[in-house]
Amino acid sequence: MIYGIWAQTLVPGNEQSDYWGSASVNQQGSKNYAGIADPAIDELIRKIIFAPTREELVATTRALDRVLLAHHYVVPLFYSKAQRVAYWNHLTHLADLPYYGMGFPDVWWSKNAAK
Repeated sequence: MIYGIWAQTLVPGNEQSDYWGSASVNQQGSKNYAGIADPAIDELIRKIIFAPTREELVATTRALDRVLLAHHYVVPLFYSKAQRVAYWNHLTHLADLPYYGMGFPDVWWSKNAAK
């Protein structure tokens, strides 16, 4: 067992082949750590990549998630949706931070720089 984080976007796609696809199982440097070679998973990945609508993309991504969990390839970790960050009170940032992440250092700056 390993601890790993498979970074995802709001629009999963080709990276799923590297994480779970049969073609990547023996590819050096792939992220298919579990050694998954399953035609059903390959088909779900294909459907994710070529999903014609957002609804189909979401449904197929959820189906892939259920298959990965059912076969015990991944074990979900518990986490908080909040990011807790301690920072110096001389810094400020945009009121609306990026959806994923803190935007540091791109949308943070010194309060003194604004003067």
